[in-house]
Amino acid sequence: MDDSGNGVRAAVAADRRCVVAYNPYTRNDDLSGATLITSGLDDPEFLYWFQDRLQHRPQQRRMNGQEN
Repeated sequence: MDDSGNGVRAAVAADRRCVVAYNPYTRNDDLSGATLITSGLDDPEFLYWFQDRLQHRPQQRRMNGQEN
């Protein structure tokens, strides 16, 4: 999750996906490497994208050495 072209470039260089919520200062940055570009964390497209991925990820069995 990031809000700038620099963050997108870093994620791409690290072979990671990056979701971008642009802001007034970064709206003209090159965000083309992002997996999803959204106008904010409350954007319905972002919420749907994130919810869909949470539903399809394997359940984490242990957190900090304890069962969930």
